Amino acid sequence: MAEKDFEMFACFRDGMVIQRNADVKVWGFAKEGTHLKLEFDGGIYEAYADNTGEFIFNIRTGSAKGPYSMTISSDSCSETINDILVGDVYIASGQSNMELRIERTIDLVGKELDDINYPMIREFRVPEQIKFGEYDRQFYGGAWLKASEKEDILNMSAAAFHFARQIFENEGVPVGIINNSIGGTPIEAHLPEETLAKYKIYDDEIKSCCDAEYVKKVQEDDIAAMNDWYERLDEKDSGIVNGEPVYAKDGYDDTDWENIMVPGTFHDTELKDFHGSLWFRKEFEIPDDFLIEDVMLRLGAMIDADRVYLNGTLVGVTEYMYPPRRYPLKNGILKHGKNVLAVRLIINRGTGGFVKDKKYCLQGKEYIYEGSYAGCACMPKDADVMNGRWEFDLAGLWKYIKGAEMEVLPQMTFFQYKPTGLYNSMMKPLEKYAFKGGLWYQGESNADSPKRYISLMKDLIACWRKWFGKELPFFYVQLPQFDDPAAKEMQDRWYEFREAQRQVLEVPNTAMIVAIDIGESNDLHPQNKEMIGKRLALAALNMIYGKNVEYSGPAVECVYGDDVENTVTVEFTHCDEGIDIVNDNYGYFEVCGNDSVWTKVTGFTATGNKIVLSCPKTGVKYTKVRYAWFNNPGRPPVYNTAGLPASPFISGIS
Repeated sequence: MAEKDFEMFACFRDGMVIQRNADVKVWGFAKEGTHLKLEFDGGIYEAYADNTGEFIFNIRTGSAKGPYSMTISSDSCSETINDILVGDVYIASGQSNMELRIERTIDLVGKELDDINYPMIREFRVPEQIKFGEYDRQFYGGAWLKASEKEDILNMSAAAFHFARQIFENEGVPVGIINNSIGGTPIEAHLPEETLAKYKIYDDEIKSCCDAEYVKKVQEDDIAAMNDWYERLDEKDSGIVNGEPVYAKDGYDDTDWENIMVPGTFHDTELKDFHGSLWFRKEFEIPDDFLIEDVMLRLGAMIDADRVYLNGTLVGVTEYMYPPRRYPLKNGILKHGKNVLAVRLIINRGTGGFVKDKKYCLQGKEYIYEGSYAGCACMPKDADVMNGRWEFDLAGLWKYIKGAEMEVLPQMTFFQYKPTGLYNSMMKPLEKYAFKGGLWYQGESNADSPKRYISLMKDLIACWRKWFGKELPFFYVQLPQFDDPAAKEMQDRWYEFREAQRQVLEVPNTAMIVAIDIGESNDLHPQNKEMIGKRLALAALNMIYGKNVEYSGPAVECVYGDDVENTVTVEFTHCDEGIDIVNDNYGYFEVCGNDSVWTKVTGFTATGNKIVLSCPKTGVKYTKVRYAWFNNPGRPPVYNTAGLPASPFISGIS
């Protein structure tokens, strides 16, 4: 067989999904002048590679169906792409909460994982690559994942999958997701240089990144500095002798170690400014009646990195603070009777600790004892029964000692966060692909500049519509509740950022998903992506598919005051069947007058599409009202009858 003289764009491979009822471009790369032919669904198309070495077939797709095969051939060789579906394709982009894989939400989806079988749902995860000063036109890897293969499912975007499942179950059409989200990326990384030029503030950074030698040197220096820090840490750590973790040994005497309560962050302890390594030990006994096979060790989340040992055996490693610590134990490590758990915690910068309000426990199968301990007076002190499994609590008093104290770890330079880098290499190559709509979940990395974000978001939407069609529906997720467990006080004002996101709704054919009731106050990556996906899908079902479903919670339409009655009335849209007040948290509403002093209202009543607020003082001209104006609004009271929450807002009073 002759050597292949053309290359298809990376998304055009087995298992792909292309947009139905659309003019679709299928392209690739070959030597200038190469003649190529494409055969698909009974049609034959021709193309020639241009002077840039690119060829494009323009095809018209019909209704949703498949699977198909597509054959592309030159005069000397051919390639066949199999298992092609024609359906609806969405681009999903943003940072970590869009990137977050189903594997990270396993606590919520684990029981149903074996039942997930959607061969008509596919995701192409764009491989991480960045470039400055020039564009990539090809992805260097990537494959279509199927929501019918367990390993593929675990690696799919949780938010995007749940969105796709709702669309498929309602419309019965294949759904393809192309996901180019990367954790930690600010919005400017997703935008082209010509769009960012008007802001001026990005110019110097872009110019520096265009210098390949500069980028290379910074990366090399950062790696060297980081390696040096960790090498010196290990050398200084009194708990490591000749490479062996002596503090983790089963019989080590920790009598002289200090006591500490776990979980908890170290803000109000002697460790608040500590950086380096700390060792923690917990001795506990497992009763003989517990089945100790297939046990899961859960250690919440830690700040920053950890190595965990059980009875002297390394059972888990996590290199940074965010992932939940779920360490499955190999059979034989956990014992009946005495066990010793040891944790080496590395604190890089900031204040370390064990994040509160998470599980620190062992979870195993049922008891051997006939007639479970559940509800019995003889139930072991630190055990509980949950869903037919035993759970052994590890929270409480632990021992600790300092391993090695260090200076703060030098800050790494993450070039994937730099302006234009992701666009040039992970978005630009997609600009000819045909999409039905766009999904966006991003903002955590821009929460310190809410006013600028309004403009940047509008720019992003305009760019997507320039690339993918001027009427492209655009659906995005407002940031959920959060109270940074790594900080004594939350630095970013997420309430202001949510308001900036709300203002982007001025752009036509957009929808914002409110998520303040489905986040986790102590986790930047909340697991409930199923509800995120469902709410995104409601917007698509209404705005794309024409379904008569509500997709938004109550949205502020107008606000006016009554000085005589001493009330402020807020009128809402998206509540045709009325407002549902789910609790009496009237403190979520605040008003202020010309003195700019905010005070909580004294009560409220809801009638039809209105909420009437009772103001705290008479004789005051109230000028502003706000709702859910804090970082962590965990119990918002205002919903519509569709079960969708109102967005936080701030508004003037007329």
